[in-house]
Amino acid sequence: MESRNDTPVEEILVAEDPEESQRNRSLFAGVALAVIVLLVIWWILSQLVVVPDVVGMQERDARATIEETGLEISEVFRLPSAADPAGEVIAQCPEAGMRVFKWRLVRLFVVTGDGVDDGVEEPDGTDVDLAWGTERDTEPAAAPTRPAGPQRVPQVFDMSESAAIALLRRTGYRAAVEYGDSSTNVSRGLVFYQNPPPDTVAPRGTVVTIRVSTGPPVLGLPSSADE
Repeated sequence: MESRNDTPVEEILVAEDPEESQRNRSLFAGVALAVIVLLVIWWILSQLVVVPDVVGMQERDARATIEETGLEISEVFRLPSAADPAGEVIAQCPEAGMRVFKWRLVRLFVVTGDGVDDGVEEPDGTDVDLAWGTERDTEPAAAPTRPAGPQRVPQVFDMSESAAIALLRRTGYRAAVEYGDSSTNVSRGLVFYQNPPPDTVAPRGTVVTIRVSTGPPVLGLPSSADE
């Protein structure tokens, strides 16, 4: 009877082909890498949530709604107003419907109820889209009863243009919008600069300049004259 040790050396070498062994190892490594990538993608997607709409809610209910989604509140800005119920949320950032990561912090703007009703109404008409690099000055309708007392400018960073303008108008300020600056850190259409800065004491009617991001800079192709 032939023992295992009597197997020809040529057959052992064929059974242990180094090229086939390398292919098997490469295949295993590729499958493992694909699994890891899929797990990372799944984890990232699992961390995304939709920002709930809490405008119009009382602060306590708004806090509970936001925390139920896994988000946290970073700051609550309290704004005087006699036109809205005390404790009501009149603005939020990020805005409702946006998909953000769970670690994104939320800012709320809440009415204190100790302000004076200035009788300001939203102006009629709709905003007109302007070319990048232009400015727009938005102003609430004139109100002779507007109080001249100072108050603090709200923070509108990371808000969309429309939300920032609405908040400034609602607190009695005018908004001057500037376009044309690109930013790699701020998405297109969001405010990344304001002057006067947030929390500055300024009377109602003050013009607050906001700068809206055009998104990352676009690399232009060389013209034929440069070739």
